[in-house]
This record gives sequence, structure tokens and C-alpha cells, in this order.
Amino acid sequence: MFAAVHPAPQPSETLPAANAVRMNHRRCAQIFCTTCSLLILGLIAFLVLLIIDCAISSHPKVSIDRIAAVGLNTTPGLTLSPHFNVTVRVKNPSKFFFRDCYSYGYAAISYSGVTVGEGLVPVFCQGPEKSTVLETVLRGSDIVLADGVRDRLAEDQRRGEVAMEVVMKLPKPSEDDFIEESAWCQVVVGPNFGSTPCSVK
Repeated sequence: MFAAVHPAPQPSETLPAANAVRMNHRRCAQIFCTTCSLLILGLIAFLVLLIIDCAISSHPKVSIDRIAAVGLNTTPGLTLSPHFNVTVRVKNPSKFFFRDCYSYGYAAISYSGVTVGEGLVPVFCQGPEKSTVLETVLRGSDIVLADGVRDRLAEDQRRGEVAMEVVMKLPKPSEDDFIEESAWCQVVVGPNFGSTPCSVK
């Protein structure tokens, strides 16, 4: 009698499929972890940049590029009615995020403590790291100077260097009211014009 012949055991046909499923799961997990890591790193980078931007964006940078004076009459017995064509440069210090807008501002120019001209600063807006050049005219009318101040002004004009001060108020709208930026600038008016960066607070 012949013994029964049994077929040799065959490798399971489901093993490759199971391995493929496990590999797919592993790849999906790796992609998910990588995506989460990138999102977390991106959020951290955004928060760091936001904190840095908030720290450096407290006040605008203000400077005066040019002043042309007309009508600084130093004749004894006459009043002054001058006007000053002023070019102002305002830079937004924000590096990345913050856009600044300003309503109509006020500016005044003085000599030896006497205001000799005043006027409005135009409305403007500017994005991060943008500079805006503004033109304004400051006018004075029937200004009386003491004799000593008038003599000093005449001497400064002869030298071509009239030291003056410019004060600006720049109101910035907020949620409920206005935040006022104040700028104080020292300038030399005349052929030897000069200006230092304005102090802003």
C-alpha cells in the first residue's frame, strides 16, 4: 500500500500584503510626524518674529530732509510773517507685520523759544520698513521779536546758520482713541542746512 503524499507547506500568500500595509502605516506616521514638526517650528518662528517686531516697532523714525525759509525779516520795527517749506521723512520701524497710519498732525518751528511758524502734517499710511516723505508749510503771522532775539537772528542769517527747533505731533488711530507720537528736531536753517535725527516719544 502506498503512503499518502501531502503537499509541502506553501508560504502564506498574505504575508507580502501585510508587510505592505505595515510599510504604508509607517510612512504615513513619518509624514504626519514630519508635518507636525514643521508646523510647530513654523509657529515658533512666527512667534519669535512677532515678539521681535513688537519690541522694535514702538516709535517711528522721524527726520527733516530740508527746510526753505522765506520772510525772516530782521528789519527793526517790523513784525515777522515768515513761512517755511519743510520736507519730513517718517520711517516705519516694523520689519515684518505692522502697518502704521497717521491722521492730520501738527508741526511748529521756533527760534530762541519763539514760535515763528506752524501748520498741519498730511495724513499718511506706511507698511513695514517703508519711508514716507511729507511736504508741509509752516506759517507765522505778525510775530514780534525782542530786540536781542532779532539781533541774534540777523547775525545767524549773515553766517548762514539759523539754529531752530521743530516739534511735531503725529496722532495714530487706535481702537478707542488716538496714540500721539511726539517728535522734537534740531535743525540749522540756511545755506548750511543741517538736521539731526528727531527724538520721538
